[in-house]
Amino acid sequence: RAANGVVVIRTKRGRQGENNKVELRSYYGSQDVPNRLDMMGARQWAAVAQQAYQNAGRAVPTGITEALAGNGPSTDWQDAVFTRGAIQNHNLALSGGTQNANYLISGGLFNQDGTVIETDFKRWNVRVNSELTRGRFTIGENIALSRYTRQGLVADPLTGFPLVQVVRMLPTIPVRDPANASGYGYGSSANETFGTNPVGLLERRPQNERSNQVIGSAFGQVQLFYGLKYRLNLGLNYENYN
Repeated sequence: RAANGVVVIRTKRGRQGENNKVELRSYYGSQDVPNRLDMMGARQWAAVAQQAYQNAGRAVPTGITEALAGNGPSTDWQDAVFTRGAIQNHNLALSGGTQNANYLISGGLFNQDGTVIETDFKRWNVRVNSELTRGRFTIGENIALSRYTRQGLVADPLTGFPLVQVVRMLPTIPVRDPANASGYGYGSSANETFGTNPVGLLERRPQNERSNQVIGSAFGQVQLFYGLKYRLNLGLNYENYN
């Protein structure tokens, strides 16, 4: 049932007459980027870049001449940024019921490592629902608590989006360069580019999110007489997001 954007969900519950039951569901897997762009290596790119500089009547930067000579790095920025991510999900539930009462308590853990370095998603959740009937009176609750953390990608107006930089950065620039104060490789007069090191962006400027949420309801019900019941339902939806 829905009204004003509120959806009431009848969640899984313990069953009448059901003995105490324990249920575990679990899986583990991995994910990867199946298709990648076929990019040139340093020497291939340097041959094209050298021709472009010569056609423009400009001096060829040293990064290009070194690459043609077989010196310096040959960076595959896709290999530097993409990775295989593990994914796992575990859920444990305890439930039971009698003629006048039922309960269900469950908890879960979901953990996903992204296919891009420095990205992940984690979620923990606990749910409790129960119901008790005594004579004409029935009380019950359904409460869910969850927490998730996420580390994702940042699109910066100055440095751009890391996945764009993966195909924009030159293969003649190393991922890491101890000669630079930051420890990362970047463009210079030897390697002229507007590209930004995507590994540096992901490692030094992560976007972190955190959410704690409580969704729940509790009710009291009384059988006034045959065919007529009165029910009071109180609900809560609270989220703390950072």
